[in-house]
This record gives sequence, C-alpha cells and structure tokens, in this order.
Amino acid sequence: QVQEITQKSEIERWLLLVSRRKWIIAATLLLAAAGGAIYYRMAPRIYKSTASVLVVETGAAMAAAQMGDNTKPQDHIPTHIRLILSPAVLNSAVAQLEQEAVEGVEKLAPGTGVGTLARSLQVGSDNETKVIDISYRTTEPASSVRIVDAVVSAYLQFVNESHRNTA
Repeated sequence: QVQEITQKSEIERWLLLVSRRKWIIAATLLLAAAGGAIYYRMAPRIYKSTASVLVVETGAAMAAAQMGDNTKPQDHIPTHIRLILSPAVLNSAVAQLEQEAVEGVEKLAPGTGVGTLARSLQVGSDNETKVIDISYRTTEPASSVRIVDAVVSAYLQFVNESHRNTA
C-alpha cells in the first residue's frame, strides 16, 4: 500500500509539473509543427520512375540449355545489368534525350551526361527472377519517365543489334 501511495504521488507530481509548464510545452510543440510545415513546403519534390524489363534467352542460349548447360536464365541477369549501365547504352540514351529536348536534361551536358545519368539511375533485380528494374530519380516528374524510357529503349536497341550481328 505504501508503494501505491508513492506511485500515486509521483504521478500527481508529474501532472502538476506538466500543468505548470503547459505554455512551454505548447510553444515547443507549436514551433516543431511550424518547422515541419516550413520544411515540407520548401523541400524539393523528388520523383521516381521505374520500368521493368523481362530478360528471355532465345536462340543459342536456349540451345545450350537443352544440350545440358547448367546455367539458369537468372545467371545472365548481372550481365544485362552491367550492359544497361554501360557507356554505350547510356550514351545512346543521352543522345536520344538530347534530340527530344527533355526538361532537366541540360544537366546531362556532353562529357558529364553519362556520369550524371549513371548516378541517379538505379538498376537491379530480385534474386531468382528474370526481371530487371530500371529506376531514375529527379525533381521533374515528366523527365523521370522520359529518361527511364530512353534508357530502356537504348538497352533494347543495343541488345537487338548485338543479337543481329551475332546471328
């Protein structure tokens, strides 16, 4: 019973302290809310666009698999990811974007375009899948979509030309 009284008195003391300092607490909460609202209003909006590409092995790769080659289609995904991030594909994407005069692409000036594009580009795949996700983050929503489309288009063009030249 003594412990209950002690706990009750501690709670009463705490409530008394809060009631005495209610203006300080209210002012602190108000300042925090105002600071959050100001940050929300002034922070730049970042938009992210993502495209997914399904990698399907055809021709020689399928024949090798039927002949007893133990490689799975997923084993080729890291190679395709490196192809997407390669200078050949990214240069082609930058050239396509410059032709379209996409907003925000002025940052992708010659010589720095591929580096800028590569820094904001995310390319990856979940384990055990044949799907590659390509994402781009920027402050311009329409630009992020067009940049991802240009990278996917450049990658597909590169792969198609490579297959055409080896066939």
